[in-house]
Amino acid sequence: MKTTGLIVLNCIRSIKNLLKIDLSYSEIQKQIKKRTISEKKMNFADSKFSKNEEYRFPYTQENAIRIIDCCQHFTNVYELLLNTYLPGDLNLHSSKESLQNEVKEPILEWLFDEIDEENFKDSKFANSNLDQKSYFKTLKIADWSYEDFIVSTIFFYLENLYVSYLEKKNFSPSKSFLELKSFSSSIALFFFHKIYGKALFSALQSTNVFTVYPEYWLSAFILNLQSIGTTSFKSYEFQDRLYFYKKIEKHCSGNLNFFHILFYLKTFDFIPKLVLTEIFKYSYRTRTVHVLYYVLKKYQNSFEENLTEKEKENKDSNLTKQLENELENELNKNFNFNEFSLFKKFIEIFKK
Repeated sequence: MKTTGLIVLNCIRSIKNLLKIDLSYSEIQKQIKKRTISEKKMNFADSKFSKNEEYRFPYTQENAIRIIDCCQHFTNVYELLLNTYLPGDLNLHSSKESLQNEVKEPILEWLFDEIDEENFKDSKFANSNLDQKSYFKTLKIADWSYEDFIVSTIFFYLENLYVSYLEKKNFSPSKSFLELKSFSSSIALFFFHKIYGKALFSALQSTNVFTVYPEYWLSAFILNLQSIGTTSFKSYEFQDRLYFYKKIEKHCSGNLNFFHILFYLKTFDFIPKLVLTEIFKYSYRTRTVHVLYYVLKKYQNSFEENLTEKEKENKDSNLTKQLENELENELNKNFNFNEFSLFKKFIEIFKK
């Protein structure tokens, strides 16, 4: 038998072992209660992206929103600014026509309809009498790496989002940080980015946002796994198991790396390290995320406040069956039992 087959077999066996104890309903409930009871608070003070620090984003929240919307399509700051309309100091165009001539990403064409031509005439760039490259060099962020620029933007945006939420809490009956739910869904796949994925994870981890608001990140990642893995022809559950991997590798001009899924998994600090390690190994070796999806759904189930304990247990049981089916299908896909009759006997013992 091929070595890769044995490695996959060991990954499957590890997940099956986890299902017996670590991924049982009672253990998940215990872990969530233990790990989500935290005295940690949001912290935006101990980072190089904090206020008054060298890499503090020096522009507006509107700029930050637009940068977050399109940053995955580029790999350097100048290229991003050239292909995007950013109001204020970051604008590098003197007319809408200039912008249309530069934009190479069809996904960014929505920019054209919402921009008033007057915005260009009154811009700092238009009144500078400099060409685009020379004007860009006058900006504070001109010498920043793309990694620092994007992480600083997201850090700044999240901090402002949190400050606004705290102000709203003082007079609103709703105490839910719903804005974070939308934010986490928007950047759930940013941890896959080849350039800034790792740095972004570290910067956001330093704010304690993963620990203080774990349920939002869990929902966001599940939503992204499902939406990217679904087509108009096949729902997520019946999609080809390599579809997500293939799509991620081509997503956003090839700037994402499927194997950065490790940073993605580390956001779930309420999931034991042993579980995260084995899920990563399985996803890495099989290039699939369906097992991950069902595991995350099992944890999400424990956060459901509108379900009774019995309903949660029943739902968990169904998710466990789906997980077992995934593992069974992976076995069948990797091994031709007609060719490996002796191995087939071993598999039957293994499956018990």
